[in-house]
Amino acid sequence: MIKHFPSNAELNLSDKCNWSKFDGKLWVELLHEHPQLADKCQWGKLNGALWGELLNTQPQLAENCDWDKLDGAIWTSLLSTHPEFAEYRKQLLEIKRYFILQSKKNNHINIRTLVR
Repeated sequence: MIKHFPSNAELNLSDKCNWSKFDGKLWVELLHEHPQLADKCQWGKLNGALWGELLNTQPQLAENCDWDKLDGAIWTSLLSTHPEFAEYRKQLLEIKRYFILQSKKNNHINIRTLVR
């Protein structure tokens, strides 16, 4: 865990940082305090729980979210504080329903991977 978040002066040195060494949890901790570093983030390192945690405090970062990583419990928590994300949930469910219907027709997509 980071004990000292960088000051704005220290952030000017961000180009010298080895961002690839950050894991998802460290990214979330850093972005809570310094969302201006979002352009450095390796978003693929965040799992659903970390996305939920981050979006609760930094909802403006939603454009980077891999919504498919959020499960039902995370959606419930997130929507209780940010109902504006309901449209993302609705779109995701519509896409999953479409693929489920297609898989039933074609019998080649594993339905379990589409439904969480």
